[in-house]
Amino acid sequence: MATKAQAALEKNSTRRLEIERRQEAFVARKQHLGPQRTIRQLDVAQDMILTATKLTAAQLISFAMREYLPSMPMTATTFIRRVFTIHGRKETSPGEELIVFYENPRDPAVNDALQAAAGRLNSRALCRGDRALRFVVESEPTTKSPGRLI
Repeated sequence: MATKAQAALEKNSTRRLEIERRQEAFVARKQHLGPQRTIRQLDVAQDMILTATKLTAAQLISFAMREYLPSMPMTATTFIRRVFTIHGRKETSPGEELIVFYENPRDPAVNDALQAAAGRLNSRALCRGDRALRFVVESEPTTKSPGRLI
């Protein structure tokens, strides 16, 4: 019986040493892979933020096309190409923010739609804080204005 117990003890001792060796290997691997887990968590968080941003941009574009440019049916890509490239400036004073969009001489249809959109926006009497927002469409000046370009 003592011999069997001694053999079982040696077998368990050998097995315990093997488990400890594998545990050290697992700990080393975990430390090696730890930063990758953080990167993956950050990637997932960044992906969620970018997805939310894309969806918000798509909804804003859809809203702007439906509300302010209903006379110009177009895709989101066309909207971005024709409307996002419009230059302008923003002038702030104590009681008003003036947002000026410059006409595109090569795209009179967008200019007309932009004029109508500015009128609709102004009819809403929008405010930011204590300043009233006013939107206008003008010809692009030949010299640079002191206002901030937008």
